[in-house]
Amino acid sequence: MAAEMTERRRLILKLVIQEYIENPEPVGSETLTRKYGLTVSSATVRNELAALEDLGYLTHLHTSAGRVPTDAGYRYFVANLMERTPLSPTEQRTIRHQFYQVRSELDQWIQLAGAVLARTAQNASLVTSCAVY
Repeated sequence: MAAEMTERRRLILKLVIQEYIENPEPVGSETLTRKYGLTVSSATVRNELAALEDLGYLTHLHTSAGRVPTDAGYRYFVANLMERTPLSPTEQRTIRHQFYQVRSELDQWIQLAGAVLARTAQNASLVTSCAVY
């Protein structure tokens, strides 16, 4: 039977990724049950980790190692599990106004998009244009 994404698996994947982001080392079932107070046994968590691995969201380096997220796991996390923090109305207005000012100047839009993304995410950003044929 093919593995499916259940609510428990969603929670465990979210916890694995959060833990791995906080401490970039493979995450084991004991860590998850102890640190996050899961109401299931370590064996159950191990089974769920194996199912998440079958789904392609986690991997492990060797048999007794904890799991680490895959690219697919990170993508699932961002698309479905990550908490979204909406921009304040003031931030939204500012961004709309900035883009309104540059109107149809593509080069300025690209430069502004990078600056807005970097400021909003408080991180580096890279924005490129692509040709559509």
